[in-house]
Amino acid sequence: MSVKYNQPPKPAEALRWFKAKGIQPSFDWKDVWQEEHAIAFTVAKAMEFDVLEAIKLATQKAIAQGQTFTEFQRNIKPTLINLGWWGRQDKTDPLTGELRDVQLGSPRRLRKIYRTNMRTARAAGQFERAQRTKQALPYLIYELGPSENHREEHVNWSRIILPIDHPFWQTHYPPNGWGCKCRVRQISAAEAKRLGGVTEDPHIQYRDWVNERTGEVLKVPQGIDPGWDYNPGIARLKSLDEHLYRKSPGLADQVLKSNIRRTHYQSWLEKVHDDDLTKGREISVIAMQTSVLGFVAKQTQESQSGLVRLEDRLIVGKKSYRHDEQGNSLDYTQWNDLPFFLEEPDRILWDKNNKTVLYLIKTKTGLLKVAVKRDGKIATAYKVDPKDVESLIKEGAYIEME
Repeated sequence: MSVKYNQPPKPAEALRWFKAKGIQPSFDWKDVWQEEHAIAFTVAKAMEFDVLEAIKLATQKAIAQGQTFTEFQRNIKPTLINLGWWGRQDKTDPLTGELRDVQLGSPRRLRKIYRTNMRTARAAGQFERAQRTKQALPYLIYELGPSENHREEHVNWSRIILPIDHPFWQTHYPPNGWGCKCRVRQISAAEAKRLGGVTEDPHIQYRDWVNERTGEVLKVPQGIDPGWDYNPGIARLKSLDEHLYRKSPGLADQVLKSNIRRTHYQSWLEKVHDDDLTKGREISVIAMQTSVLGFVAKQTQESQSGLVRLEDRLIVGKKSYRHDEQGNSLDYTQWNDLPFFLEEPDRILWDKNNKTVLYLIKTKTGLLKVAVKRDGKIATAYKVDPKDVESLIKEGAYIEME
């Protein structure tokens, strides 16, 4: 007797997340990377749009109806056979031009497609619900799934309890690899206390991994399969911007400067301000100037993210309240004008000690300093004394960018 996949009935959030995906043909699973999966449905070796569309629609139906794998396979297999996407065939790798004998559709591949998409859609939906209910249930606890054998690192993460918006969940929100059945459970502060309290910040170790399709050397957290170190529930708009930036920095710059994105930024800011709650939200503000990226690369021998992003915690979180008390915080109008400020700052400096890019903007109420970290996130933004800036330049702590 078949056993139904452990899905909640009519998972609205998971289905909405999955339906919003586009279609992305690919020859190898390494061609579509990490958070791109949050915006694009892809199946390795599926280069035809009709094949991908058929698999996506069948998967969408399985999510909506809570179908078992047997039901999913029974529905999609005849379609794939009719489309010619079944068994072993010779296919040309578009990256290398090599003709290769590859496996297309098979029961094993369908099972992987089914399980992977069911779990990531469920994870995205669960995270969306968690954001809505985190005032009452502010923590997530990492739990092992029903697998007989678990990865050692996943066993070590079991029972970790952290706030929903803790950075750990940006990379370690399960599933954390092929076949991973780990999960999280949302809990109250009282239950967190009963279970031993909130965990200290976990120490994340990374390993180098080479994507032979691109030649990139990437840092992958230990215990997570390459390409799985992302949270599908928070990745969509951020992923859209990053995907576009990787394809064309110039086009990403144009998009972020467009009227529709400026209106979106203003609406985002208004909602954050009205909510007056930190919810882990972030938004892309500008594409960093090419000259700045080149300068940082020379200074550090490391890459700088080209997208500058703003987190809601800087506007309504503890840091913003501290600046309010000190009398040097940005007002609402200045936050609203931030994209324009960063596009045409009065000066751009390099902070040697903190390894951040500093944008300095003269306003009627004083000099603003916006510090951007290497990952593109704005570390801080507040009013500064021009004399303090000049002093740090003389000391060599700040370097003027040419």
